[in-house]
Amino acid sequence: MTRLKSRIQSAIRSGKLYKFILFLAISFIILLLSKLSKDYTKTVSFYVDMVNLPEERVIIKDSTHKLDLVLKTYGFKLLRYYLSNPRLTIDATQVNDIGGNYIWTSSKNLTEIKAQFASNVEIERANQDSLLFDYDVNYVKKVPVVLIDNIKFAPGFNITQDFILVPDSVRLIGPRAVVDSIPQILTDTLVLVDVKTNLIANLDLQLPQQIETIAMSSKTVRIEGNVDKFTEGTLQVPVQIKNLPANMVVNYFPKKVSVVFNTALSNYESVSAEDFEVECDFKELTEQKTYLTPKIIKKPGLVRSAKINQAKIELIISQ
Repeated sequence: MTRLKSRIQSAIRSGKLYKFILFLAISFIILLLSKLSKDYTKTVSFYVDMVNLPEERVIIKDSTHKLDLVLKTYGFKLLRYYLSNPRLTIDATQVNDIGGNYIWTSSKNLTEIKAQFASNVEIERANQDSLLFDYDVNYVKKVPVVLIDNIKFAPGFNITQDFILVPDSVRLIGPRAVVDSIPQILTDTLVLVDVKTNLIANLDLQLPQQIETIAMSSKTVRIEGNVDKFTEGTLQVPVQIKNLPANMVVNYFPKKVSVVFNTALSNYESVSAEDFEVECDFKELTEQKTYLTPKIIKKPGLVRSAKINQAKIELIISQ
């Protein structure tokens, strides 16, 4: 034992052992390359996915959606298939659709499979004559996308109109009971500070808890918004009274009220009194309430907000 140990130590010191191990490694690599460069015929199992399905249809998961193909190719290619989980696709528009089933047959559809392989891979045959794909028909519903935001604009700045969401709605596809329980899809929160320029942002959508049983037409949304410096203006707008009895004549004061509005500086000159309507409802009068309250019932889209600087309209009934 001592003599063997002494010989090994001597070989290590002389470098002979390292040379021997290197020789073995090189020999093994050469042998492996030689083997892998030869052609072999082997059976390989492929997972099969159905593509180009109508959006309301879903394939029922089934472990039998595998196709065993007898392949002839060189060893390197075969080794790649064995080291991964190879997949193939079958086009739903190219197979028979019979009573809730897609049926793939090797006699009719093997050419489509062959097209997915390189020219140096020969498919001798498929071990299955056919594959059966059961499908179910799902419910499709469009729901609105709702923006959740926490935006702080720079002093004097604001968004000129409502944010544009692209898409502004998404299609949900799944069991009707699940889809009908989802009235809207929320975005992740858009957080911005000191905003003074136009906005463009991409946000993820908050996926429903039932996402495993439904599909969504989009999982992201683009947000666009025009930002401008805002200014305040005041206009005198006539007051109208509705629900006034036909046989009654009234006088009221004031005939016009001051409407204070906020709009983008670039739109200020485009806003006029004719763009607003202020109205009072005669039916509001009671023994306890002898005045009317003016309300803005119409304002232009260019105006972000508006309010009336007059809380009461006094009435004098003449007849």
